[in-house]
Amino acid sequence: MNIYTRAAIAAVLVVGVGLAAFNILPLGGASGVGGPPSPSPTPSLTPSPSATPTPIGSASPSPAPAIAIPQLTQTFVSSFNGFSIGHPENAQITPATVIWVLGAEQNNANYDIVATETITIRGGSVEAPDGVTIDDAWMDRSFLGIQPGGCAYPTSTLPEITIDRQPARISTSCPGEVTGTVVVGRRAYEFTLFGDASNLREVFDAYAATIKLTPETAPAPSGSAAS
Repeated sequence: MNIYTRAAIAAVLVVGVGLAAFNILPLGGASGVGGPPSPSPTPSLTPSPSATPTPIGSASPSPAPAIAIPQLTQTFVSSFNGFSIGHPENAQITPATVIWVLGAEQNNANYDIVATETITIRGGSVEAPDGVTIDDAWMDRSFLGIQPGGCAYPTSTLPEITIDRQPARISTSCPGEVTGTVVVGRRAYEFTLFGDASNLREVFDAYAATIKLTPETAPAPSGSAAS
């Protein structure tokens, strides 16, 4: 074999080896041995725990503090409502200026009002019209004006107390109020204490102990005879 023939055969072998290597190796070359790299897993995000909202108004309100029982060293005598009541020396007195007329809008002018820095007590009375029976139904409907769904309970369900040795009823069902009612002859009385104190009933009892009922001194409504 001459030199040219051997050179030609060598060239053919070189080309064949190159083709074989091209078919065996993957397209990625040496860096791609074992196939293409697997994608890195995306880290999963753990959601932050959501804060539990605090319910609005869930805190219990602080109870009202007790107030001192007043020294009732002075006496107020009503000119319109037929009673007298004790009061502290520094109390502000607003006397009634009109006779209580049932069903009339009188803007509290029919009440005698005794006020201090912490509480207010008002007292009023009305003479029942002739022919009217003064019973619990009349007290609720005509005198006190109790409305269905309100905070006041019917008179017949209220606890009994005494005011000036007379049988009376007391109501503590309305917030910030204590009301005592009493009937003498044909005159019905209402005394209501207003305030924000945990011992409001005790304060009312202190005032009630000083009340003197004198229905004979109350002026009669126009056109009615005094009882």
